[in-house]
Amino acid sequence: MPKGKNHQKMSLLLYGPEGTGKTFLAGAFLGSVEEVKRKGYATLNANVLLAEPTRMENIPKVLLQFETPYLLIEDVDLLFQDLGQFPASRRALLGALGADSPITVIATARYPEKLKAEEVAAFMHIIPLMFPSAEDREALLRHAARANKATISTLVEQTEWWTPKEVLDFGREVSNDFSPAAIETALARHGRSVNVPERRRTAAQLLEFTMSHCTEPELREELRQRFGKKTLEELERSVELKPGLFGVSVDLKKLLRAIQRVVRGNSS
Repeated sequence: MPKGKNHQKMSLLLYGPEGTGKTFLAGAFLGSVEEVKRKGYATLNANVLLAEPTRMENIPKVLLQFETPYLLIEDVDLLFQDLGQFPASRRALLGALGADSPITVIATARYPEKLKAEEVAAFMHIIPLMFPSAEDREALLRHAARANKATISTLVEQTEWWTPKEVLDFGREVSNDFSPAAIETALARHGRSVNVPERRRTAAQLLEFTMSHCTEPELREELRQRFGKKTLEELERSVELKPGLFGVSVDLKKLLRAIQRVVRGNSS
């Protein structure tokens, strides 16, 4: 694999629930890199690989054939779970994440707590994308829907455990009709997929993982101070979606700047 003259190695894990914009953000970041604009980037999709075992066996060969030093791995947590049957492929993937590899890897995960310690440790940077805060939900709804402030405020209160994608989908659905009937219909339709107890459990698991593994020291320390040594069950009972709880806004430009600072820090 060729390595660009100015290429700086980085391995980044973006994790969070489905619909929080992990793949979208990773693609947007890669699209902002000058070298990627010239050479493009490669993609490994866990669902595609898992559907065909021979592809799992061929990962070492595939990694050597890329003509770009940038790689996006979607659902790396699911991929690593099945790579136990393919030790050579697992070693090759861990090697691609390592500091000596010429490949810059951005990976996404929905269940980072299922990664083994060695797999987590292979990433140089680990950053969460979580459920949006009230401020973020308001911004997303304003972006996706035309409504007055009072209507948006009411909707913000009813969408606490929604992902950014669900908030945007809802906003687009009702953007031209803000009658009470239309809003109730859309809330019922989108709300059916929101299992609040399950999402509280997911949030608690991700919070526990963040306190242990997030590479943003200020965020990790803030969460440790707020939640202390609570067990997973205690976290599940106490977790609330407050602005700044998970430290990362769904503001794309803001997060892109944060990731770019990581890259610059890695190159110094």
